[in-house]
Amino acid sequence: HMLQAYKNQFIFAATSKFDDNRLGFNAIQAGANKTLLFNGTSSWQLESFLGRVNYSLKDKYLLTLSSRVDGSSKFGSSNRYGLFPSAAFAWTLKEEEFLKNSRILSDLKLRMSYGVVGNEGIPPFSSLGLLETTEAYFGENNIAKGSGPYTRQNANLKWETTAQSNIGFDLGLIANRINIVADVY
Repeated sequence: HMLQAYKNQFIFAATSKFDDNRLGFNAIQAGANKTLLFNGTSSWQLESFLGRVNYSLKDKYLLTLSSRVDGSSKFGSSNRYGLFPSAAFAWTLKEEEFLKNSRILSDLKLRMSYGVVGNEGIPPFSSLGLLETTEAYFGENNIAKGSGPYTRQNANLKWETTAQSNIGFDLGLIANRINIVADVY
């Protein structure tokens, strides 16, 4: 079980028309012409569970089953959690009676796997309809304030998933002095 959390707070200010520019951005309040002030916050949380089972029969047949469940605050409450399973099977042919005593062949294994992964690489609060406030300065005493939509609400936003499969083999020759590993995925 794993938990992660992130929080960011920021402020953005822009100004011009400095009487004395020696301090630069360290004295942003000294500018006479304020052009923009903006602040905000961002945060997200991620909860993950991982489980795996390995099974071996006679060192010839190998099976691995894994499952990961991730929950992200970036999605709406109905799509917050995603299930990402995987399975892998390997057959060690070198352990079969007809190949066990081979002098040239030192390893031969066939492998297959399939799995699903998820992606939550979107900005925090993406499923919510957020408002944004802003100010624009026109001269020293003309300030225009406003607010409006910043993001559109999307309660159906969910995990992006990608599935991948793999087939491969391992070949070892002459006491594993020569090794060949090939995969198609």
